Amino acid sequence: MKGEGKGLTDEDLLGLVDVTVIGQPVISRSLPDTLVFTVEYAGKRYRIGVIGKGAYEAVKKRGYKDAEGRVHLVVPRGALRETGAG
Repeated sequence: MKGEGKGLTDEDLLGLVDVTVIGQPVISRSLPDTLVFTVEYAGKRYRIGVIGKGAYEAVKKRGYKDAEGRVHLVVPRGALRETGAG
């Protein structure tokens, strides 16, 4: 079998991307256990919702602060929703 034994990374399986957080998250009015982050990826702004403490901890664990003090999150590409979109 081709590639046997290598396995997949989270990046391969989930399409993880590195995004930059813009400002502070807000608590969703419709889903009280949800934080909504505005992030930038590939020159565009998106929103991502993080639902529940477990998801928040997972996102926080993969996040980091760069040398310039910007906060980055590593999230699935499919989680990004363009700002202004429904």
